[in-house]
Amino acid sequence: KRTTAARALNAQFKICLTGTPMENHYGEFYSLVDLLVPGSLGPLEDFRHKFVNTEMVTREEMEDLKLKIKPLMLRRSKKEILDQLPEKQETKVSIAFEERQREIYRDIALSYNQRVQETMAVQGEASVQLQMLTALLRLRQACSDPAALPNVHYEKVPPKLETLMDSLQEIVESGESALVFTQFLQTLEHTEKILKNAGIPVYVLHGAIPTKKRQEILAGFTSTKGGAVLVMTLKTGGVGLNLTKASYVFHLEPWWNPSVENQATDRAHRLGQNKAVQVFRYIMHESLEEKIELLKDRKNRKFQALLGDTEKEIEPGTGGSSALSKEDFDFLIGLK
Repeated sequence: KRTTAARALNAQFKICLTGTPMENHYGEFYSLVDLLVPGSLGPLEDFRHKFVNTEMVTREEMEDLKLKIKPLMLRRSKKEILDQLPEKQETKVSIAFEERQREIYRDIALSYNQRVQETMAVQGEASVQLQMLTALLRLRQACSDPAALPNVHYEKVPPKLETLMDSLQEIVESGESALVFTQFLQTLEHTEKILKNAGIPVYVLHGAIPTKKRQEILAGFTSTKGGAVLVMTLKTGGVGLNLTKASYVFHLEPWWNPSVENQATDRAHRLGQNKAVQVFRYIMHESLEEKIELLKDRKNRKFQALLGDTEKEIEPGTGGSSALSKEDFDFLIGLK
């Protein structure tokens, strides 16, 4: 609807300003360029055939695309513009499963795989999309906090939250502040409870909180003397906020594309920040979270192939179909 409305605007000259020209596939970039100069990248179907619904983009096709967009695009990285901005250091923290948690994770993977196989045998691959996506959601919840799963009894503090607590206690005691991003409301609530029990000043932001109340929460966090922690759901706190009080950022779960995480991190790493920002991404060892990191790396390479300065190899699998295949599913849950 937004794209249709933008196309309908009657203007002699259009400028498109974006921080994320592409998140998942080249079709998103086509939409922006075609808005500015309709037809400049050719018919949509031809573009999709070459760059989206394909297993591989050739180097010649990519070079041709880069030549076409060169006169239309001005790219400036944050490092070029905000050259006084402190450094941002990113660290992936690999965390081992607790024994009971591993059992829960394995049981989910096996039971959903069996259901998917049985449904596929009768109805075909298209019929199992929802089952496969539900399986991935449940496995991600098991990595983060098994207590959030339906009909699962798990009373321990999960390894991710134990690791987080150890770090946050040190950070807050030293007078520094932190942002914590999670994708699950139950994990957010559990994190808030643990922090409060430990006497750590904690503020919480999620989608159900009204706008006026959000402003009060953010003002409270910013004005707290000494260290404090702001825990947010990724989609609620990921954009539009200036939170330079914090110099530490924690991502409790990986998201499917890197730009969403980067936008969230940049709530702290932005104009007004005068300290180096430390970013920690928690990944469960030997889980689908490690596979998600591989998929994100592929998406990042696609982005760099089109918009980066260096020449990148265009590898198989750089197409952009959004459907989840059984092969993808097997890869993600570790059956291949």
